[in-house]
Amino acid sequence: MTDSSSPLTDAFLEQQIKDLQHLIIAWARAKDLWTDASFHSYLEWFDDEPSDTSAQICVLVSDGMFLGMLDGFYGSLLDEFQSLLEPTPFYYEMEKRCAVFYCSDDALNATYVQYFEWRWICKLIEPDYTGLYDELYAYFRADPSRLQALHHRKLEILVSELFRNQGYQTILGPGGNDGGVDLRLIQRSGIDTITTLVQVKRYHARLPIRLDAVAALLGHLQDQQADKGLFVTTSRYLPGVHGFASRHPTKLQLADSTNIAQWSGWVENRIVRDKSQALTDAAILKLLKHPPAGSYAGRIAVASVGYGIVDSEFCMILIDEPHVVLLMRLSADETYLDHPYNTRGTAVPCQDERILQNKVRNHVFRAKKWKAEDGSIRFAGRQHHYWIWDGVPRYFDYND
Repeated sequence: MTDSSSPLTDAFLEQQIKDLQHLIIAWARAKDLWTDASFHSYLEWFDDEPSDTSAQICVLVSDGMFLGMLDGFYGSLLDEFQSLLEPTPFYYEMEKRCAVFYCSDDALNATYVQYFEWRWICKLIEPDYTGLYDELYAYFRADPSRLQALHHRKLEILVSELFRNQGYQTILGPGGNDGGVDLRLIQRSGIDTITTLVQVKRYHARLPIRLDAVAALLGHLQDQQADKGLFVTTSRYLPGVHGFASRHPTKLQLADSTNIAQWSGWVENRIVRDKSQALTDAAILKLLKHPPAGSYAGRIAVASVGYGIVDSEFCMILIDEPHVVLLMRLSADETYLDHPYNTRGTAVPCQDERILQNKVRNHVFRAKKWKAEDGSIRFAGRQHHYWIWDGVPRYFDYND
């Protein structure tokens, strides 16, 4: 999806990508280079958030001659391949044993950034997943009309996440045959528990919500002995609906896209505030010295990195959410060197006040969190896979 102000449609952008891929595949097959190569989207291959400045158009993956050619071997073929790309607005860069294609045209690149941002936003909207992505909420706060482009199930999940990030327990319905209730909100205050039934309707503005739909929600409240009902729509309500709801002020609340945008702003501010608090010097040092029990916050994660060398990257976990963490990259202290060359040895992460030097934008980032088949916890971000460091010095070799 692109903004309505953009002259370039999704279909045009997608056709440009297809044309690029068909051009390369036809050339590579003619040179017998396409035996083990394939194209993927950046989101599909790296499962990582896209750049907000340089759109990653697609990823070419190969383990054979094609990769060797892109790495600089077979010079005459590489020259021919680069000549093939010259008439197009695309170029490539080698990253992680694959080629990532970018756009050299500034206006087209900007539109592709919006295009991939929308796909990333949609991919983010999953239950219990959105606790650190403030730009997800900023996206809909800035333009509530974007809500109408969401799949109806994604809208239900988004509303659920908005309330979960405000402290509610949320129970999302199955997405079909839900008896007229898409979501249940549980709010506990002392010994009291308040249950709110939520109905979510993704309608265009030309299709207003009728009285019978809202009256049905009131009937579900009475049938299920719930405390409150909330009707949420991307559309609008017929005048009689507001009158009906006003006669049941303690039971019924009506909300539309404007309200969703307002809730998005609240959650966006909360996430920004929490991240800012987590990044104070005092908070980081306290986390390092006294990591909380039952959380990965304060622990050190490590990844194997490098292309043509052996090296590691250490990170401290600043915030631990169910499916995402906030990481801060750490510098390393060498524990052994092969003098006099000093190109191989072992290293451990810095774990004293020097870590505060890493509190800069490029060193603080999010990573997805999941449980691997062996039961260990893994994190993925910045094109690396991290795991919890076991405390053993890591070997490095810059001459491998």
